[in-house]
Amino acid sequence: MVGRHPHNGEVRAAASWTSARLHMILLAATCQREQELPYGCLSGRQAEGTMEPFDHYPTDVDPRCLRGQACRTGYGAQFQRLTGQTNCAYCGLDLTDSYEHWLLLSLDHVLPQRLIRTRGEAWREWVDSLHNLVLSCLHCNTFLNGFRLQGDPPAPASFKSFCQLRDAEFVRRKQWVLERHAREQREYGKQPWVAQ
Repeated sequence: MVGRHPHNGEVRAAASWTSARLHMILLAATCQREQELPYGCLSGRQAEGTMEPFDHYPTDVDPRCLRGQACRTGYGAQFQRLTGQTNCAYCGLDLTDSYEHWLLLSLDHVLPQRLIRTRGEAWREWVDSLHNLVLSCLHCNTFLNGFRLQGDPPAPASFKSFCQLRDAEFVRRKQWVLERHAREQREYGKQPWVAQ
C-alpha cells in the first residue's frame, strides 16, 4: 500500500520493510525446500539480498499485471508502486527527486521483446513478465539499443531457468551501460561543443 506524505507529497511505502523482508526470507526458504521457485524468488538469492533490483519484486501479483498507456503515469508508475523502486537499475539515478528526472523514467526488458518475434511465442511468458522488467532512465535505456542477448539460449523451461538467464543478462547489460557512461563522460570532458 502506498500513501502520500501530508507535508511534502513524497510517496511513502506504508508497509514495513522489515516485515516484508522477513516474509521474503521465509518464502525463499520454503521455495528452496520445495525446489520450485515462484515469481520473485530468484534462484534463492532473494533471501541473501544479492540480486538487486529483483529481490524486492512482489510474489503475490499476476506477473503480467501492468496496465496503462504511458510509462510515467501508467504502467511505469504501477511498476514503481509494486516494487517500491525509484532509481534506475543501471546508473542509480533517482527518477523521482525532480521533475526533470521523472521525465526520464522508462522500463527496460532485460530479455528483449524481440525474442518473441525472432524466436517464437515460447518466449512470451518470460519476456512480458513483470519479473523481466527493471526501472531505467531514458539515457541507460537508449545506451542499450543494439545490445544483444549472449548466445542462442532456448526458451526457459521453468521460472528458475528464466531467473538464471535474466540475472546473467542483467549483469551484462549493467556492465555495458556503465562502460558506455564512462565513454560518454570522457567525450563530455573534451567539451565537443567548444570550437577548437
